[in-house]
Amino acid sequence: MTSFVGRERELAEVTELLGEHRLVTITGPGGTGKTSLAVEVARAARGSFPDGAWFVPLDALEDPELVPSAIVTAIGLREAGTRRPAELLRDNLREQRLLLVLDNFERLLDAADVVRALLRHAGGLKVLVTSRAPLHLAGEQDYRLSPLAVPVESPADALGVAELENIDCVKLFTDRAREAAPGFRITQEIAGPVLETCRRLDGLPLGIELAAARVGFLAPADLAARLARRLPLPGTGLRDLPDRQRTIAEAIGWSYELLEEPERLLFARLSVFAGGWDLKAVDAVCGPASEIGADVIEALAHLVEQSLVRARTTGVVTRFSMLETIRDYAADRLQLSGDAGEIRARHAQHYLGLAEEVAQQLPGRDQVSLMAHLSEERDNLRAGIQWAIATGDAQTGLRFLSAMWRYWQLGGQVGEGLAVARVVLEIPDAEEPSRVRVRGLEAAGGLHYWGGDALRAAELYGQQISLARELGDEHGEADGLFNLAATTSQGGDLIGAFNMADRAFELYGNVGDSRGQARVDGLRGIGTMVAGDPAAALPLMLRSVDRLHTVDDAYFEAVALATCAWAFLILGKTREGLPYWRQSIAMTHELGDIASTTLALEFAAIVALDGGQPEVAAVIHAAFEEASRLYGVRAPRATEELVARTGYLDELKAALGQERFQSATERGRRMALDQAVDYSVAAVREIEADG
Repeated sequence: MTSFVGRERELAEVTELLGEHRLVTITGPGGTGKTSLAVEVARAARGSFPDGAWFVPLDALEDPELVPSAIVTAIGLREAGTRRPAELLRDNLREQRLLLVLDNFERLLDAADVVRALLRHAGGLKVLVTSRAPLHLAGEQDYRLSPLAVPVESPADALGVAELENIDCVKLFTDRAREAAPGFRITQEIAGPVLETCRRLDGLPLGIELAAARVGFLAPADLAARLARRLPLPGTGLRDLPDRQRTIAEAIGWSYELLEEPERLLFARLSVFAGGWDLKAVDAVCGPASEIGADVIEALAHLVEQSLVRARTTGVVTRFSMLETIRDYAADRLQLSGDAGEIRARHAQHYLGLAEEVAQQLPGRDQVSLMAHLSEERDNLRAGIQWAIATGDAQTGLRFLSAMWRYWQLGGQVGEGLAVARVVLEIPDAEEPSRVRVRGLEAAGGLHYWGGDALRAAELYGQQISLARELGDEHGEADGLFNLAATTSQGGDLIGAFNMADRAFELYGNVGDSRGQARVDGLRGIGTMVAGDPAAALPLMLRSVDRLHTVDDAYFEAVALATCAWAFLILGKTREGLPYWRQSIAMTHELGDIASTTLALEFAAIVALDGGQPEVAAVIHAAFEEASRLYGVRAPRATEELVARTGYLDELKAALGQERFQSATERGRRMALDQAVDYSVAAVREIEADG
């Protein structure tokens, strides 16, 4: 992050507006420093917001529907279940006092209703927006940010060095020039060229930064002379917006023309990235060196030195990005080069490869870090999917759908996944019989299942099975049967589900998939539980746990462990099941499986009540209900029936009385999921210790 220079008056004025109003929009053309000012305002004001000030970058988004999801990600909420991100935000922010900084809103103005709804439902929320145009919402304060002031009449020699150093545009030029030439300082000799450079650039901060980056090899007088040949001096007085937009485009163009040809080529190609990129991606998409005429990494380093690309290192990883205004210019250059189609295809294939590599490990023990990696590249993945749709590349679209569906499901972005599935399956060539289509149908079925539409899921799984049989794809058929069996069992057709599970088990054996067979064991056990025979289900589940552990299928192993705990509870052997429950909740929590973690709380509440701790049980139950509401988690039918049979809620109220029950409920509702897990585990351990 570069330092913030000048703008004291603007900083004070926007901060004052934000203190008095709930929605402030900083507007102005590209390159005026809207983002830098907004970040500095948020930094100055964050003490007024107990729940934080959060920066939400929107520059990589093209679809207004994705704005709620971007906010959810930025503020660290976890999406789960079938709840839409907008609903999740509304409920989570309802009682919080925080600031949202929505940066680069101009392409997403149709999402203004999202901002309106959040402000209506969250009384403690304030929103600071940067945009080239206002949102036109009631109560919005539109703060028009002008370029930095440049002395028009006073010649440089009429001002002392101290006076020059206090002019914002000169301060900015000096600060950025020192990054290129650490010994740079303003003297009377160079003051005139520096002021002339700022005038030629119309006081636009981005243009000044780009020019100052050249000080390492061009003296200020040379800078001013080169700009004079390219940029006429802007007129005095008020200048309209198109003039300023032309000035910044010319300033970027001037920096572009000073690049060597290989650097120009790389600069244009980098525009295909959305939301940033890493070294591996730039090498794969924009190279090789023989094609651009220079070492890719060296050319990238030079673009960073010239402030055309920004670099940010976190830990051992460096990511690169472009400001939106610069990226737009680079995209125009790419289009003119004739290489746009090829480079966009490479970009899509690179990120498809990443998605497919990660998909092989989801769900799994490393899914938290893998999901985080995909989240960091989410904008690039979206761009790749949109390229496949726009070009009618059905095979690539289906492969993206197949690779990404688990990410959408585990990350709580089922709605986005369903939207992609609908469009991809409608690409004309997507109906051609292929194993890729088999996997695409499976992905669409999974998204509909987790989206709460079991009937549509079953239909898609049926299509998957039929096509797999037609193609002789035994693995695809086995997965389809397993999925359809799970869906059917939830609908109550246990005989049909068991028959499909048996056939899936046989096919998994044919293709040597021991993990699939272990999952079928678990499915049989859960089905037997649903049928009301926990005694018969328990040995199936225990065998499934052993098999799943052997094949390192942590996600399904955790589910199987939880089912064992429930079976022991129903059989009246609760204490025997507690180690299974503790192991399960530890695994689901570590894996980031919010749905399974939430459901585990209900078990702990029943155990606490049985252990003579009704107040603890009431706290845990309230935490379970609140998490279920927030994340849209719905307990399986068997669990709901069990809870109904135990009647433990009525028993809780009777044991505590209305006042104590209400007090415990309020405590539980205020708990975050992490807190509820820690509280529940501690309670269960205490019950185990009491013996």
